[in-house]
Amino acid sequence: MQTRRTNHRGMTLVEVLTVIGIIVLLLAILLPALRAARGNSIWAGSQNNLRQIATLMQSYSTDNREYIVPSQFDYSAASYRGKVRTPSPAGSTLPLGLPHEGTWTDILWTYGNFGPVQATPDYRYDSPDRAFYDTNGDDVPNVFRSMAENTRSARPGETNAAATPFGDGADEAGAPGYFAANDFFNARPDVNGAWWATGQVKRPAQSVYAVDSFYGEVIPVGEANTGGPIWQAGDPQNLDCEVDFRYVGNTCLLLLLDGSIRTEPRWTDLVDLNQNRQLRVQGLHQ
Repeated sequence: MQTRRTNHRGMTLVEVLTVIGIIVLLLAILLPALRAARGNSIWAGSQNNLRQIATLMQSYSTDNREYIVPSQFDYSAASYRGKVRTPSPAGSTLPLGLPHEGTWTDILWTYGNFGPVQATPDYRYDSPDRAFYDTNGDDVPNVFRSMAENTRSARPGETNAAATPFGDGADEAGAPGYFAANDFFNARPDVNGAWWATGQVKRPAQSVYAVDSFYGEVIPVGEANTGGPIWQAGDPQNLDCEVDFRYVGNTCLLLLLDGSIRTEPRWTDLVDLNQNRQLRVQGLHQ
């Protein structure tokens, strides 16, 4: 009897290289699309956080004689200081800042009943800040932070560049990004601050309340009539620029006083922001 022999031919080197080339080509096509989809998801999540902030702000104003949530405050001289930034449990020491000083995030954290977050101490009346993220990671949802990360530290190379609630710098690249309130709304008496009512703002649909930033929970207005270097953004490496363009397309989000949200690409300075984009940071009562 004759035995039939079947020859099984293996893949040649050319065929293997062709398959690898096809796989590499598919990955090159798919990976940018996947990155863009993830970036858009982060952008949408940050927008949703800003919408919740806008809802809380509107509710706060309705319940408080139409006053706008201040960017920062100091209740230490008030006859009734309220519960803002009161440590929990009683007698514990807050990681950052004094009990009766804080920012808009502390007010809305308390007003929205977001606490307590289980930490030491509990963040019952104090919005979690850098000290919290240093010890508990960044997996705790916080509506007052961006879904994207800070792209860099605000004070690279400087010593004692710790974040504070008052926007003195944030050495925490990679942590959840800040939404920074426009410090036009500063109500601290030691800086001649003032409480603003909704009726005093002439163009709420153009007036910026908050913006993406790596600087902290408050972003200064800058020099009078110009905005100074704080809001300028022409140079991505400009250390005086404190707006963080962290989303797809090198864009940032802005929350306006009428509750609307704008996505804006990099601008040059406040003149560009005001004249070309019809957005206002200073002189909102004029």
